[in-house]
Amino acid sequence: MDKKYLYILYNNLFKYLDYRDSPKPNLLSKDEFIENISSSSMIIIESGKICIILTLPNGKYSVLGADGKKKLKDISSTNKFEEILYICDINYVNTRTATSLNTVKKIIADLKSSYKNIWFQVRPYNTFELVIPVCSEIVPHRLISKKEADEYLNTEYKNKSTIPQICEFEPILTWMGIRSGSFVEIERLSVSVMSHKIIRYTVDGY
Repeated sequence: MDKKYLYILYNNLFKYLDYRDSPKPNLLSKDEFIENISSSSMIIIESGKICIILTLPNGKYSVLGADGKKKLKDISSTNKFEEILYICDINYVNTRTATSLNTVKKIIADLKSSYKNIWFQVRPYNTFELVIPVCSEIVPHRLISKKEADEYLNTEYKNKSTIPQICEFEPILTWMGIRSGSFVEIERLSVSVMSHKIIRYTVDGY
């Protein structure tokens, strides 16, 4: 993977932090970025309660395994963060990926048992290829309130298990910071009624 492409992702991560209303640290120049990620196999961005780890493809941490787990534990043990986002070689749609989904599931479960107050996210590089919130091709998504969700449950479904689901690793949900257990309203275009809204229940997908 071209390091210039990685620098685009790096810049987009700062736009992600801006979208999440999280303070932005100093932005490295392209040369500084390439030097740092080449020597450390990762770039760590600390922003308030959010920590982002961008790994170097084909590097020590690009496959979430023992090294990546140790790094996540080291960062978690500082008790500085409520969210940790780990970007690596993973693909939730296509099973042909360097990082095993079963391994991710086990590592996340282990980390959650030790650090219950931290939200761990493992995402593929392409989640940040585009600045999703400003893409006209992406239909509007909205996090709905508990009151709205309860009303929806009372009128449409009897329990959460029967509601159509959406995974929190979807790029738009990642950008919005939406976690599993939330309800999302999605506006869909329709030939017959121009547009209509649907509700989805968010699951972690691991």
